[in-house]
Amino acid sequence: MKELLVLFFLVTNKQKQTKRQFKMKKIVLVLFSLLTMFLGSCRNTSDDIYLGGWEPCRISSKDVTIKEEKEAYYIDIPANGKDFSLTVNNYQGWNIASISTRESDKGEFKLAYYCGQNKEAKDKDWYEFYEAGNKTNCSIKQNSLSTARTIELVMSTGDVACHIYIRQAAK
Repeated sequence: MKELLVLFFLVTNKQKQTKRQFKMKKIVLVLFSLLTMFLGSCRNTSDDIYLGGWEPCRISSKDVTIKEEKEAYYIDIPANGKDFSLTVNNYQGWNIASISTRESDKGEFKLAYYCGQNKEAKDKDWYEFYEAGNKTNCSIKQNSLSTARTIELVMSTGDVACHIYIRQAAK
């Protein structure tokens, strides 16, 4: 605000200024005012926290129970494994964005798959995912470890990412 007042003073103060200097200062003041109005008008004032205003994915499954907590979905799988499918209900399609794995209850997730061209991602000893339209077929193999393990499956559509944590019990 101070800068605007100083510019206004300089523009209106005609002492020791040529006509050309006065016109240049007026142009600068007008451009500065337009820039300020432009930047102020570009602000997003909506309460929508999602980038681009996209609605979050709503998923369902007939084969497993899905729990929704803190903008993520959780699925518990028994140690002997399970085949199931996930469906996104409010979009026509989605893609496998990434898969991260954690082979203990407290370890770090390790990236196992990231945005490939295929609609399929698999680890021969653990999981298999196949995406087709708005449905993803999932196969979780038997856990032979003495600790539980978790898969973070990230599905995306447009600007929306859906985090699905698949927790498998220990042997």
